[in-house]
Amino acid sequence: MKTDTDTEPCYISGICETAEGKLIISDKRNKNVKLLDHRYNVVSQCNMPAPVFAMNSVEPSLVAVAVDGRHCHEIHFIREISGQLKWGRKLTLQHLCIGIVHHHGSLYRTLGTALYQYTADGEQLKKIYEDNSPRSVSSCAVSRDGARLYVTDQITNKLVTMSRDGTVISTLTEPELDKVRYFEWASLLIEKSVHAFSVSCFVHVTEMGQVLVCGRDYNSVLQVDRDGKQILSEVFTRLVDEPTSFYYSRNTGTLILGLLKFDSIYLLT
Repeated sequence: MKTDTDTEPCYISGICETAEGKLIISDKRNKNVKLLDHRYNVVSQCNMPAPVFAMNSVEPSLVAVAVDGRHCHEIHFIREISGQLKWGRKLTLQHLCIGIVHHHGSLYRTLGTALYQYTADGEQLKKIYEDNSPRSVSSCAVSRDGARLYVTDQITNKLVTMSRDGTVISTLTEPELDKVRYFEWASLLIEKSVHAFSVSCFVHVTEMGQVLVCGRDYNSVLQVDRDGKQILSEVFTRLVDEPTSFYYSRNTGTLILGLLKFDSIYLLT
């Protein structure tokens, strides 16, 4: 995934797919978003003003990209048109944005201790959930029907499932999830240039509605039930080192992972 203009090892912080099955990936360290062709070659690139923390599909060929730096808290909208990435509008935020997900005209974003809902135009609607413990609200996802919201806790490494109004339905702290425990102090020293925060436990809802949780420290993807109360299966175990993002492609039936230590993506069929 590394291009000639990249100056740092790649850190794939987000993966999305266009209507035609092309992948769009975000590279946190190199501060860019890349479009891949069907052979997984980089064919277009947009440079961003700050490290890219998260990315999520808005429409089949439109993604929302959360970037964050010392003086930059923004969400950029980038569209794929005829095999090229094109800049769109941007939203300027007042606070850190770590995770982002779009669902039926609403944007949900996390800032480390809270989950907020916004309109697609950037108007803040409400605070849905808050936990004042450090890094307690990082990655987020929404069920296909919008009835369930999911957030991961970076320190205790738990999955919190709630209704759309923020009422907590369950907190999954099974031993399997507890293995994800990954304290960030080493990352703080290593990643000063990228705002000293990296997500090590993340959640993703596939187009078919499966809820998947991935942890960097134990290198596995788990499927949990819709209410987040129990683990249904282990999708894979210890096949890769330190995943940083993942996405299930319905077009190819492939689980795609970004990795911390490699300038590559990993495909599991």
